Amino acid sequence: NALQRFPRNPEVHYIYGEYLFTKRKFPEAVNYYKKALEIMPNLPVIEYHIGQALLAAGKTEDLRKHIDQMMAANSQNVFALRLKAQYHLSLNQRQEAINTLKTLIKANPYAPTPQILLSSLYLQEGKLSLATFHAKKALSQGDLSPSPHVILANIYYQKGQYQQAKNHLEK
Repeated sequence: NALQRFPRNPEVHYIYGEYLFTKRKFPEAVNYYKKALEIMPNLPVIEYHIGQALLAAGKTEDLRKHIDQMMAANSQNVFALRLKAQYHLSLNQRQEAINTLKTLIKANPYAPTPQILLSSLYLQEGKLSLATFHAKKALSQGDLSPSPHVILANIYYQKGQYQQAKNHLEK
């Protein structure tokens, strides 16, 4: 067992935490992520995975505390901001999620994922011009996922611009 052979290797704990996460054993995954962080502190990606596991386990209060700790160290921590947006969405706090995504975009203006998430929220609220802006911004930033195209197709369909909708669905 790698954990027995390499008990002070943070990667072994992290990888085992990932394995547990895929098996939906979220509290156990948190423990292994925390052990990896204990061995090698200040790794925002591991802190993010702890937050993801807390969210998946439905431990929203623990997640809120975790986010607060991450943001106390750096209020512009992109991992903490992304978790905060997900936290707000899990509680159906849409406006707080939107505000957090705007802050995340300011902190990391070249990342397309927050643009897509914000675009999707605006689409759900019927704010088509804002949804269009952020979907196009994600595409201009090189996003290769189908998400911005699906959002734009939905917007064009709602506007009765069927050919433009079709064009985005074919991309």
